[in-house]
Amino acid sequence: MNSKDDRILFSPKTGKDRFSLSFSLSEEEKKLFPLLVSLEDFSLRGRVLSSKDTYALTLSCKGRAKRKDSHDFSLVTIPFADEIELTLSPDKEISDIERDKEGNYDLRGSILTLLRNAIPKNYSKTRLTKIVHKDYVLISEEEYEKEKHSSGNSPFADLDLLREEKK
Repeated sequence: MNSKDDRILFSPKTGKDRFSLSFSLSEEEKKLFPLLVSLEDFSLRGRVLSSKDTYALTLSCKGRAKRKDSHDFSLVTIPFADEIELTLSPDKEISDIERDKEGNYDLRGSILTLLRNAIPKNYSKTRLTKIVHKDYVLISEEEYEKEKHSSGNSPFADLDLLREEKK
């Protein structure tokens, strides 16, 4: 084991059916969330149901993510909440996480998965119309539809117009 142990261990032996977890992103993990600035009012909770030596563990998170807007990079704060369910068992065939030698489960990977699902990868409050760069042009769906119908190059332009009229 390395000198810095960043595992988040869960032991079914504690007997607790509800618990809170402390968690912070490592420098390496922050790279998974490139536009994230900070987590505010972040809480992480676990709930356990057991049946002999098999456990159903529900991890839930909620809070607010302060992040950069995906379009103009201004700071925005968005609420998030999500949960995942895991099966924990000594039987490797049905367990979502493998136990260590002491019978503990490392929840860190599952917590990262939970956060990646909860915090939107692309989020913007800025209405996007058109951004032109050297190598590409980024346009909104609305702008794309306008351009698609204004150019007479599409062999399907008439069909597209008929389809939209029926809407």
